Amino acid sequence: MFRRLSVAPALLFTLCFLLLGPWSVLAREAASPFQRIESGGFSYLYGPAPSWVETAEVAGSWPKDAPGAQGTGWRNWLIDTQIDRRGGQRWRYYDHAIEATTEALVASAARISIDFNPGYQQLHLHSLTLRRDGRWLDRYADARITLAQREDEFESDMSTGLVSALVVMADVRPGDVVRYSYSVAGENPVMRGLTHDAMSLAWTDPILVRSLRVEFDPGVEPTHHMHGEAPAPLIERGADGNRLRWRAENLPALVIDGDTPSWYSPYPLLEVAARSRWADVSDWALPLYPSGQPLPVELESRIQAWAALPDPEQRAMAALQAIQEEVRYFSVLLGDSSHQPAPPALSWERRFGDCKDKALLLTTVLERLGIDATPALVSGARGRGIGESLPAASQFDHVIVRAEVDGQIYWLDPTVTQQRGPLARRQASDFGLALPIEAATVGLQDMREARLTRGERRVNERLLVQEDGARIRFEVTTRLNGAAASQRRLELRASSLEQLSRDFADYYRRLHGDLQVAEPLRVEDDADSGELTMYEAYLLEQPWTGETPSSRVLELYADLIGPMLRLEGALDRRHPLWRPHPLRIEQVSELVLPEGWSPASLPEAVTAADDSFDYGRKVERSASGLRVSQHFESRADHVPVAELGRHFEQRRKAVAAVGTRLVLQPPARSAGSERSRRLRALLAPNSQD
Repeated sequence: MFRRLSVAPALLFTLCFLLLGPWSVLAREAASPFQRIESGGFSYLYGPAPSWVETAEVAGSWPKDAPGAQGTGWRNWLIDTQIDRRGGQRWRYYDHAIEATTEALVASAARISIDFNPGYQQLHLHSLTLRRDGRWLDRYADARITLAQREDEFESDMSTGLVSALVVMADVRPGDVVRYSYSVAGENPVMRGLTHDAMSLAWTDPILVRSLRVEFDPGVEPTHHMHGEAPAPLIERGADGNRLRWRAENLPALVIDGDTPSWYSPYPLLEVAARSRWADVSDWALPLYPSGQPLPVELESRIQAWAALPDPEQRAMAALQAIQEEVRYFSVLLGDSSHQPAPPALSWERRFGDCKDKALLLTTVLERLGIDATPALVSGARGRGIGESLPAASQFDHVIVRAEVDGQIYWLDPTVTQQRGPLARRQASDFGLALPIEAATVGLQDMREARLTRGERRVNERLLVQEDGARIRFEVTTRLNGAAASQRRLELRASSLEQLSRDFADYYRRLHGDLQVAEPLRVEDDADSGELTMYEAYLLEQPWTGETPSSRVLELYADLIGPMLRLEGALDRRHPLWRPHPLRIEQVSELVLPEGWSPASLPEAVTAADDSFDYGRKVERSASGLRVSQHFESRADHVPVAELGRHFEQRRKAVAAVGTRLVLQPPARSAGSERSRRLRALLAPNSQD
């Protein structure tokens, strides 16, 4: 997977960029203007801000009527971002003045992290100062500055080449205003300028002044898009170039609701770029994904074998599964490899690659099989929200494949593993919109075909009550399709069947109390249908939650459906509520009763639904006892703010029904026998009877 260069908060708005290098500690020496500080092959420059920067002033005091005057841990006195895109260059200037008002936050205020990629970027550190008692003090000489390689995602099979300048300032106290400024010059040349800048306009802490400025060459038309509520920027045009400005004062802290959809930005966000089209992005990517690439002889022979399969769908499935599971995922984001895929032959021979490598390899193989296939750019971070964003290559962070098989469009992800069943069940996650890399692109395409492939889970529980009612045999058959089946296959590969069986037994002990494993866990995996089936059997030692001589109470809980309905998430919110989608769950509990047993009454049927979900419960008599059927089906991936009241009303209705209370009446002789047993136990408490 490749990464986009974007704004990422580190210490409340520190800009992050990709970087590369080994650990090194910089030599401490007196710095003169524009002095280069080097160690271990990496360096930064220390000196004044570049001449194009407009230096901002920090207010002498925080206004008494401004947000954050009282009762806040952090106060941002100034957050200033300036970007110069003129002359084919890319400078990003950042100036931040921040105050920690409590002792607990001082350590965070004294730590600054600045990320860059020395392969094509240069870090310029301009100032490290601190204001105390109205006086600004230079803290650069006493600061500890370290260049460090940051491979935080190596355990996730990704080498980003990230290097950070880590700054620790000395003698910072509560109430000090810490101010630091720096520039990062340069950008990845493989992007060819088709990048955008995304800048947050407010934060979860109050900001006294937030300002933005972006410079463009004469004749280059700046374009912007605002996410969220904020005033529009000012566009200035002149002989020396065009520029975009935005400034605001006295910004209150944002209250951010959790559980928002990925495509929705809860922060007011300003995107800025030179005007372009999605077709320009496709044209940029097209030479990175050349067709007709050579393949190794061994792979060519495999392709010949796949070509002999009966139909195009089977050929596509064979190629997809081979690349998914024989070429492991590993991403190396160094230099051009951040966006330039490796040659397909190399990816196959070394048996690893990231999303762009595997997408080009799969596309090449499918072409050999006579299947029309095209790499497609998607955004895992924004999903369908990219449709509201500015056209730019930097908007995308993942590559999949669009294939046309027998006239049907399929979206395939070669980085996913353990997919089985027909090709329709092997589609990629629904990223909402995708940009196919092709000469005649029409722009972003709706991934509606992937949206039709929902995850399915079906559970059938049989509860066989023993003749005397002492125990219940509990049999569980679970059928999984789609992503749920793929995930369970991964678990089976990572752990033994015996360990998984123990984990399942512990889970049911927490749900039903003491039990014994009656039969070992069995798993059947149907590669043709893609359905994975698990069989379990237990003896529930204490199944009843209530017991009298004339009745037994059994509580049944739809444990797969329950988590979809939990009453989590604030009702008083400003942002839409995320919901899992697409998904269908069916859970059926069949209660097999001994002769003479009967239910005292039947719980009523329940339905609950809105535009985001549909739930239903039905309890009915069967030939052997009772049958409790429940289902949950998602309808949308979010709930709009205006619909939250009705949504939670329906959720509460469903939550009350997920647990079903059954009152059973044993036959009279059983009730009498139970009374006799209790009397004997009272009279002879040490009796074994």
